[in-house]
Amino acid sequence: MQHIFIHETHNKNVVVVYSEFTPELPFNQKAFYNLVAHLAEELDGVISEDDQTSWISLTNFQRKHHEIMSANFNELLTESIEIGKITDPVDEPDFDKLSYDIL
Repeated sequence: MQHIFIHETHNKNVVVVYSEFTPELPFNQKAFYNLVAHLAEELDGVISEDDQTSWISLTNFQRKHHEIMSANFNELLTESIEIGKITDPVDEPDFDKLSYDIL
C-alpha cells in the first residue's frame, strides 16, 4: 500500500504534500494531482513541484496535468497493474532531505 502525506511546516504559509514512492503508478498520480489541486483551491494557494524553487498557479498546474487528472480511473488502474507486474521495487525517497522543515 502506498501513502500520501500532508504536513504542516514551520512556515505557516507552506503545506507539504508528498507520497512514499517514485515514480507513482498512474492511478496514484491521478489521486495525488487531484488532491494537490483541491488543497490549492481550498487554500487559495500556489503549487511548487520542485522543492519551492518555482511556483505555479492552480490553473497552470491543472493544464500541465490535465491528461492524468481527467483520465478514467479504471483504465489507469489496469495500466498500473501492468506496470506493477514488470517494475522492480525502488528505495523510498529521502524526504528528510527536502528544504522545508516538517513539524
